[in-house]
Amino acid sequence: MAKIIFGPTISDARNRCGDLIYLRGRHGSYVQTYTKPADNPTPARLAQQQITRELVANWQNDITDNQRQAWAEAAAGEQTTTPLAGKHPLSGFNYFMRVNANRLYSATGAFYPNPPLRVYPPELRSVSILTATDSPQSLVIDCDPHPDSSFNVDVFTTPMLSPGVTWPWRKMQKLVTLTASSTFPYEAEADFNAIAIASEPTLAPQWSALLANKKIALLARPVDTATGTPGKKIQTTAIVQGATDAMLSGRPPLVLTL
Repeated sequence: MAKIIFGPTISDARNRCGDLIYLRGRHGSYVQTYTKPADNPTPARLAQQQITRELVANWQNDITDNQRQAWAEAAAGEQTTTPLAGKHPLSGFNYFMRVNANRLYSATGAFYPNPPLRVYPPELRSVSILTATDSPQSLVIDCDPHPDSSFNVDVFTTPMLSPGVTWPWRKMQKLVTLTASSTFPYEAEADFNAIAIASEPTLAPQWSALLANKKIALLARPVDTATGTPGKKIQTTAIVQGATDAMLSGRPPLVLTL
C-alpha cells in the first residue's frame, strides 16, 4: 500500500488498473496491489466475519443513543494507526467494534453495551516452541506466565514457511486460546494440523512438509477475561533443523532451534 500525491495534471484516480487498485479514503488517495480473494476461507475467518455481522447489528439495534455517545467519549482517549494517516482517534463505533470483537473472539459472554474500564492483562515474558517432531507428530508450546482466571493467552501461528520469509506475521492464523484449565506445556499438534490442512490446496498429510530449514512463527497476546482487552504481543520464529534424506527414510525426530 502506498499513499498518492497527485500532480497538476491528474487530480484523482479510482478503481483497478492491471494489478493495481486506486482508492480514496478519508485520509487521502492510495494504491495497493490487487489480490484475488481466497475461494476457501478458513474457519477462523468465517467465525470473525460472523462476529462482525453480529456486532454491527448490536450497534444499530441493541444500544441507545446515550450508550453510543458514551462509546464516542470513551474512544476519544484511544488511538489507531493507519499506513496513510499515522495515529488518529477512534470513532465510537470503531471502539465498540474493537472492544467487543476482542471479547467475543477471545472470551465468552455477550457483547458490552457500555464501554468497559480499561483493565490490561499482565505482560507475557516469553512464548516458546519446546518440541516439533514429524514422527510421532508433536508440537509443544509454552508461555510465561501461564494464564489464570484473570487472563487468557491467544496464540497465533503460521503454516510452514520458506526460511526466506522475513515478515511472517501477515500469514498468522489463530492456533489456540490457552486458559487457566489448559495443560502446560501445551500439545498443539492437533490445532496446527487443522491450520495446515486449511492452508494448503490439497489434503495430503501436512506433517510431511516439516522438512529441513522450514520456518514456523508464533505470536501470543494476553487477553483480560473480564473485558476482552488485549495486552502487549510477543512473538518468536524458529527454523526446523534436520537431514532431509534421513527424514524421508528413517524419519527421526526434528530438532527445532530458537
